[in-house]
Amino acid sequence: MGRGARDGLVVIALLLIGAWPLSAQTKAKAENVPVIPHTSVPNFFKLPPDLYFGEGIGIATNSKGHVFVYHRSGDTRLFEFDQNGTFVREIGQGLYGLEFAHAVRIDAQDNIWRSTAPCRRRRPRNTASDGRPT
Repeated sequence: MGRGARDGLVVIALLLIGAWPLSAQTKAKAENVPVIPHTSVPNFFKLPPDLYFGEGIGIATNSKGHVFVYHRSGDTRLFEFDQNGTFVREIGQGLYGLEFAHAVRIDAQDNIWRSTAPCRRRRPRNTASDGRPT
């Protein structure tokens, strides 16, 4: 076998070996996934004229139907809206610890929990009208 033929076989073998992982991979398919019932309400949130939503990173509701939205828009911010989508307040404005939040949860006693890292949850015991822990 000549050098050219041997080099050609090596190239073909490398191509086949390189293509094998592509053919072995299959797309994951979820089966029997339950549909989460929901109703979309366009323009539900009514923000004051000087506030805007950024990237949404967490949303939760309390027992009164109030909606809490964590989002990033320059700063990480937590907004509270009433059950009709009307802006109520911003919680913890300017607090350094809120900058690293990843999620928000509300427990059965309406305590606001924020997650700053996986498996590390913190909450203010009580919040004043400006959102600062008391």
